[in-house]
Order: sequence, then structure tokens, then C-alpha cells
Amino acid sequence: MKNKSISYWIWIGVTLALAIILTSLTQYKFASDSSIAINLLAAQQTAGLGNVAVYVAAIFSCNIFGIIAVLLGSILGTIFIGSYSYIIPVFIARLLMIVFIIIYRRKSVFSWKNCIIAAAVAEGIFVLFTFLYELIFLGLEFSIATSGFFAHLIGGVISGIIGLVLLKLFEPKAPEPDPVLDLIAPEDKKKKSRRNLK
Repeated sequence: MKNKSISYWIWIGVTLALAIILTSLTQYKFASDSSIAINLLAAQQTAGLGNVAVYVAAIFSCNIFGIIAVLLGSILGTIFIGSYSYIIPVFIARLLMIVFIIIYRRKSVFSWKNCIIAAAVAEGIFVLFTFLYELIFLGLEFSIATSGFFAHLIGGVISGIIGLVLLKLFEPKAPEPDPVLDLIAPEDKKKKSRRNLK
């Protein structure tokens, strides 16, 4: 492995810090109110911007270290807010998100259309996975799990919009792909040729 520059490791650190901060400090908690007839706010569900760190990793750290930084930061952020039961789903959902974005990004030339698709599908993965986890593994009532679905959807839409803009604006500055991810998603040869001609 080639020696990485200081700026490279700075971005890894920034990605880790963002994953921790955005996971733990941007949570909007929906207040519980048992007097509400419709049981949509029966659980104290939260929505946040933690997924934005996934897009940062996909842009500036298109390698295994960027993935590790996001996952570690997500776990630490989840622990800091005391949501211990969500450590596993957050870990798995963000892993699926970032792998999808990196694979899709390396297989296509990023236009606004492709960025929208990448952001929408990635956030959909997170929201749907979390909903199924709450419904099946935590055993929450459907109405309570549904409230969680809409809460996560709010955070997902905001994170997706921010991620969409980031993907489009900063994609040209991405570093060379990591050899480890070459095994997962070899870069499209035509795209690679166009990049080398720039």
C-alpha cells in the first residue's frame, strides 16, 4: 500500500468526526404524548443528519478506511445518545448505504440524475432497514414502528438532499479508488478512460 498523504488522513479524521457529531448532536426527538388519539407519536422517535457522513466518505474517502471511519463514528454517536438497541441496525444500514453509493458511483458518470438516484436509493435503504428492524427484531407495534418510519424519513430526506448536492459538487475531487474496493466494484473502463483523458 502506498503511503497516504497527511491531507488524506485529515479527511479520514473529518469523516469520523462528522459521523460522530451528526449521529449524536443533530437528533430531533419527537415528543411522546399518550393523549394523542392516533398512536403515531407513541414512541420517542428521532430524526437526524447522521447519514450525511456517508456521503462525505463516498466523496473524499472512496476506500476501506472511509467506510471504517463512518461505521466507527456511527457506533460511537449512537452510544453517546444512549440508543444502544440501534447500534447494530445503524451499523448495517450505513454499511449498505456507503457500499451502494461507491459501487453506483464507480459504475456511472455522475450527472444530477445519477446523483438523485444514488441519494434516493441510499436513504431508502437506511429508512426501510430501520423500519423492518423496529418492526421485526424490536417487536414494536405497527403504529409505533410507523412513527419511527416517518421520523427516519424526515432525516433521510434532509440527509439525502445534502448528500445529493455534495456528491455532485465534490465528485471530481475524489481520490483514486482503493484496491480493496476494486474487488467489490471494478470501475467502469469507459469512465476510467474518460477520467484519464482530463
